[in-house]
Amino acid sequence: MKILQFLRRQIESPNKVGFIVAFTIYAIAITIIFGSFKSTELKQDGQSKLTMSLASINTQAPQKTHSTSAPKPKPKPKPKPKKTKPIEKKQVEPEQEVKQIQEEKDEEKQESSNTTSEGSQSESLAYNQGISDEFLAKIQMAISKKNKYPRIARIRGLEGEVLVEFILNIDGTMQGLKIIQSTAGDILNDSAIKAIKSASKDFPFPTQRVRIKIPIAYTLKS
Repeated sequence: MKILQFLRRQIESPNKVGFIVAFTIYAIAITIIFGSFKSTELKQDGQSKLTMSLASINTQAPQKTHSTSAPKPKPKPKPKPKKTKPIEKKQVEPEQEVKQIQEEKDEEKQESSNTTSEGSQSESLAYNQGISDEFLAKIQMAISKKNKYPRIARIRGLEGEVLVEFILNIDGTMQGLKIIQSTAGDILNDSAIKAIKSASKDFPFPTQRVRIKIPIAYTLKS
Protein backbone atom coordinates (compact mmCIF):
# COMPACT_ATOMS: atom_id res chain seq x y z
CA MET A 1 0.00 0.00 0.00
CA LYS A 2 2.85 2.27 0.93
CA ILE A 3 4.43 1.64 -2.49
CA LEU A 4 1.34 2.56 -4.38
CA GLN A 5 1.05 5.67 -2.41
CA PHE A 6 4.65 6.55 -3.21
CA LEU A 7 4.08 6.06 -6.93
CA ARG A 8 1.05 8.20 -6.89
CA ARG A 9 3.02 10.93 -5.26
CA GLN A 10 5.69 10.70 -7.79
CA ILE A 11 3.30 10.76 -10.70
CA GLU A 12 1.60 13.72 -9.32
CA SER A 13 4.90 15.66 -9.32
CA PRO A 14 5.62 16.28 -13.01
CA ASN A 15 9.10 17.71 -12.57
CA LYS A 16 10.50 14.54 -11.22
CA VAL A 17 8.98 12.49 -14.00
CA GLY A 18 10.60 14.63 -16.69
CA PHE A 19 13.94 14.36 -14.99
CA ILE A 20 13.75 10.58 -14.89
CA VAL A 21 12.79 10.35 -18.56
CA ALA A 22 15.59 12.69 -19.58
CA PHE A 23 18.09 10.80 -17.50
CA THR A 24 17.05 7.53 -19.08
CA ILE A 25 17.42 8.94 -22.63
CA TYR A 26 20.87 10.34 -21.87
CA ALA A 27 21.95 7.06 -20.35
CA ILE A 28 20.88 5.14 -23.47
CA ALA A 29 22.62 7.64 -25.77
CA ILE A 30 25.85 7.45 -23.77
CA THR A 31 25.71 3.67 -23.86
CA ILE A 32 25.30 3.65 -27.66
CA ILE A 33 28.16 6.13 -28.21
CA PHE A 34 30.50 4.25 -25.89
CA GLY A 35 29.74 0.95 -27.62
CA SER A 36 30.44 2.39 -31.06
CA PHE A 37 33.74 3.87 -29.85
CA LYS A 38 34.92 0.50 -28.56
CA SER A 39 34.06 -1.18 -31.84
CA THR A 40 36.09 1.38 -33.78
CA GLU A 41 39.06 0.85 -31.47
CA LEU A 42 38.81 -2.90 -31.93
CA LYS A 43 38.74 -2.48 -35.69
CA GLN A 44 41.75 -0.19 -35.57
CA ASP A 45 43.64 -2.62 -33.37
CA GLY A 46 42.83 -5.44 -35.76
CA GLN A 47 44.04 -3.47 -38.75
CA SER A 48 47.26 -2.51 -37.04
CA LYS A 49 47.95 -6.08 -36.04
CA LEU A 50 47.22 -7.27 -39.54
CA THR A 51 49.52 -4.64 -40.96
CA MET A 52 52.30 -5.62 -38.62
CA SER A 53 51.97 -9.28 -39.48
CA LEU A 54 52.09 -8.54 -43.19
CA ALA A 55 55.15 -6.37 -42.72
CA SER A 56 56.92 -9.14 -40.87
CA ILE A 57 56.09 -11.61 -43.61
CA ASN A 58 57.33 -9.25 -46.31
CA THR A 59 60.61 -8.68 -44.52
CA GLN A 60 61.32 -12.41 -44.49
CA ALA A 61 60.64 -12.76 -48.25
CA PRO A 62 63.78 -12.78 -50.45
CA GLN A 63 64.40 -9.40 -51.95
CA LYS A 64 65.29 -9.17 -55.60
CA THR A 65 68.68 -7.61 -56.13
CA HIS A 66 69.35 -5.90 -59.39
CA SER A 67 72.92 -6.73 -60.38
CA THR A 68 74.60 -4.05 -62.40
CA SER A 69 76.31 -5.77 -65.32
CA ALA A 70 79.68 -4.49 -66.49
CA PRO A 71 79.58 -2.43 -69.67
CA LYS A 72 80.19 -4.52 -72.76
CA PRO A 73 83.41 -3.66 -74.64
CA LYS A 74 82.85 -2.03 -77.95
CA PRO A 75 83.72 -4.39 -80.80
CA LYS A 76 86.77 -3.30 -82.78
CA PRO A 77 86.02 -2.51 -86.39
CA LYS A 78 87.24 -5.26 -88.69
CA PRO A 79 89.77 -4.16 -91.31
CA LYS A 80 88.20 -3.97 -94.70
CA PRO A 81 89.87 -6.31 -97.20
CA LYS A 82 91.61 -4.51 -100.01
CA LYS A 83 89.94 -5.04 -103.30
CA THR A 84 92.33 -6.48 -105.84
CA LYS A 85 91.54 -5.96 -109.44
CA PRO A 86 91.16 -9.31 -111.18
CA ILE A 87 93.71 -9.88 -113.89
CA GLU A 88 91.90 -10.15 -117.12
CA LYS A 89 93.14 -13.05 -119.13
CA LYS A 90 93.07 -12.60 -122.82
CA GLN A 91 90.95 -15.33 -124.20
CA VAL A 92 92.28 -16.82 -127.38
CA GLU A 93 89.56 -17.64 -129.78
CA PRO A 94 89.32 -21.29 -130.81
CA GLU A 95 89.96 -20.41 -134.44
CA GLN A 96 93.21 -18.65 -133.54
CA GLU A 97 94.32 -21.62 -131.43
CA VAL A 98 93.62 -24.00 -134.28
CA LYS A 99 95.59 -21.76 -136.66
CA GLN A 100 98.54 -21.59 -134.26
CA ILE A 101 98.58 -25.37 -133.79
CA GLN A 102 98.36 -25.88 -137.54
CA GLU A 103 101.23 -23.44 -138.16
CA GLU A 104 103.38 -25.18 -135.54
CA LYS A 105 102.68 -28.54 -137.14
CA ASP A 106 103.57 -27.14 -140.56
CA GLU A 107 106.84 -25.73 -139.21
CA GLU A 108 107.72 -29.08 -137.60
CA LYS A 109 106.96 -30.87 -140.84
CA GLN A 110 109.11 -28.39 -142.77
CA GLU A 111 112.02 -28.79 -140.36
CA SER A 112 111.78 -32.57 -140.42
CA SER A 113 111.59 -32.54 -144.22
CA ASN A 114 114.61 -30.24 -144.42
CA THR A 115 116.56 -32.48 -142.08
CA THR A 116 115.56 -35.55 -144.02
CA SER A 117 116.46 -33.94 -147.33
CA GLU A 118 119.80 -32.77 -145.99
CA GLY A 119 120.51 -36.22 -144.59
CA SER A 120 119.57 -37.90 -147.83
CA GLN A 121 121.66 -35.41 -149.81
CA SER A 122 124.65 -35.91 -147.56
CA GLU A 123 124.34 -39.67 -147.87
CA SER A 124 124.03 -39.38 -151.63
CA LEU A 125 127.25 -37.38 -151.76
CA ALA A 126 130.34 -39.47 -152.37
CA TYR A 127 133.39 -38.87 -150.24
CA ASN A 128 135.61 -36.14 -151.65
CA GLN A 129 133.57 -36.01 -154.86
CA GLY A 130 134.20 -32.99 -157.09
CA ILE A 131 137.19 -31.70 -155.12
CA SER A 132 140.83 -31.77 -156.08
CA ASP A 133 143.80 -33.09 -154.15
CA GLU A 134 144.96 -29.53 -153.70
CA PHE A 135 141.64 -28.65 -152.00
CA LEU A 136 142.06 -31.60 -149.60
CA ALA A 137 145.66 -30.63 -148.90
CA LYS A 138 144.56 -27.14 -147.82
CA ILE A 139 142.00 -28.66 -145.42
CA GLN A 140 144.62 -31.02 -143.96
CA MET A 141 147.08 -28.15 -143.54
CA ALA A 142 144.48 -26.02 -141.69
CA ILE A 143 143.70 -28.96 -139.34
CA SER A 144 147.41 -29.65 -138.68
CA LYS A 145 147.93 -26.04 -137.55
CA LYS A 146 145.13 -26.30 -134.95
CA ASN A 147 145.80 -29.91 -133.90
CA LYS A 148 148.02 -30.20 -130.83
CA TYR A 149 149.14 -33.46 -129.34
CA PRO A 150 147.61 -33.65 -125.85
CA ARG A 151 150.26 -33.68 -123.12
CA ILE A 152 148.55 -36.44 -121.17
CA ALA A 153 148.50 -38.56 -124.34
CA ARG A 154 152.27 -38.00 -124.73
CA ILE A 155 152.89 -38.99 -121.11
CA ARG A 156 150.84 -42.16 -121.50
CA GLY A 157 152.31 -42.86 -124.94
CA LEU A 158 148.95 -42.88 -126.72
CA GLU A 159 148.98 -43.15 -130.52
CA GLY A 160 146.45 -43.88 -133.21
CA GLU A 161 144.43 -42.64 -136.16
CA VAL A 162 141.04 -40.88 -136.11
CA LEU A 163 138.94 -41.03 -139.29
CA VAL A 164 136.40 -38.18 -139.38
CA GLU A 165 133.74 -37.03 -141.80
CA PHE A 166 131.86 -33.77 -142.31
CA ILE A 167 129.95 -31.81 -144.96
CA LEU A 168 131.35 -28.53 -146.22
CA ASN A 169 128.83 -26.10 -147.67
CA ILE A 170 129.38 -23.50 -150.39
CA ASP A 171 129.41 -20.66 -147.83
CA GLY A 172 132.19 -22.41 -145.86
CA THR A 173 129.99 -23.63 -143.01
CA MET A 174 130.46 -27.15 -141.72
CA GLN A 175 127.89 -29.66 -140.52
CA GLY A 176 127.55 -33.34 -139.63
CA LEU A 177 130.98 -33.65 -138.03
CA LYS A 178 131.49 -37.16 -136.60
CA ILE A 179 134.06 -39.90 -136.07
CA ILE A 180 133.70 -42.87 -138.39
CA GLN A 181 136.55 -44.97 -137.07
CA SER A 182 139.28 -44.56 -134.45
CA THR A 183 142.20 -46.46 -132.95
CA ALA A 184 143.44 -43.60 -130.80
CA GLY A 185 141.16 -43.60 -127.74
CA ASP A 186 138.89 -40.97 -126.21
CA ILE A 187 141.60 -38.42 -125.44
CA LEU A 188 142.86 -38.26 -129.03
CA ASN A 189 139.30 -38.46 -130.41
CA ASP A 190 138.32 -35.31 -128.49
CA SER A 191 141.50 -33.58 -129.62
CA ALA A 192 140.71 -34.34 -133.29
CA ILE A 193 137.14 -32.99 -133.06
CA LYS A 194 138.33 -29.77 -131.38
CA ALA A 195 141.05 -29.28 -134.00
CA ILE A 196 138.58 -29.62 -136.92
CA LYS A 197 136.07 -27.19 -135.36
CA SER A 198 138.79 -24.62 -134.77
CA ALA A 199 140.31 -25.07 -138.29
CA SER A 200 136.94 -24.87 -140.13
CA LYS A 201 137.25 -21.08 -140.22
CA ASP A 202 140.31 -21.47 -142.48
CA PHE A 203 138.84 -24.07 -144.85
CA PRO A 204 138.60 -23.07 -148.53
CA PHE A 205 135.13 -22.57 -150.01
CA PRO A 206 134.01 -25.32 -152.36
CA THR A 207 132.15 -24.67 -155.61
CA GLN A 208 129.50 -27.15 -154.52
CA ARG A 209 128.37 -28.91 -151.36
CA VAL A 210 130.88 -31.69 -150.64
CA ARG A 211 131.22 -34.59 -148.24
CA ILE A 212 134.71 -34.92 -146.88
CA LYS A 213 136.37 -37.86 -145.16
CA ILE A 214 139.82 -37.25 -143.80
CA PRO A 215 142.17 -39.18 -141.46
CA ILE A 216 144.04 -37.53 -138.57
CA ALA A 217 147.07 -39.48 -137.39
CA TYR A 218 148.71 -39.22 -133.94
CA THR A 219 152.24 -40.67 -133.76
CA LEU A 220 155.02 -40.10 -131.24
CA LYS A 221 158.43 -39.57 -132.78
CA SER A 222 161.13 -41.77 -131.30
